[in-house]
Amino acid sequence: MLFFLLVAISLAVSQYFLNDWWLAMAVPAVWALLLSSNGWRAFFGGFFAVALVWLAYAFLLNLQNEGLLAGKMAKLFSLPNSEYMLLVTSILGGLVGAFGALFGFSIRSLWLKKKQKPEPTQMQ
Repeated sequence: MLFFLLVAISLAVSQYFLNDWWLAMAVPAVWALLLSSNGWRAFFGGFFAVALVWLAYAFLLNLQNEGLLAGKMAKLFSLPNSEYMLLVTSILGGLVGAFGALFGFSIRSLWLKKKQKPEPTQMQ
């Protein structure tokens, strides 16, 4: 839960100021590198945190332009209405965040294994 909240809040703040899509991968990767203890928790925590932030931001943008952009994009992708476009955007963002968090956890796991490597025994 802490991982989810930290990723969601820090992603929302960083996306507000920098507005780069790749932050959805970098922010969960950094937090997973620092905090995560399980690959599945990192994956799903990153997925749901980024999906929630991107859904909220897409919904806000959809309200601001009265659904015109999402409606046109939904037609382009042969979706029935603009709400499906918001859902697709959220799922894609969630996958980006999930794999970013999994990457961070993998780096953490490799680093911890390397640190705990046993000393080789000498043969007599």
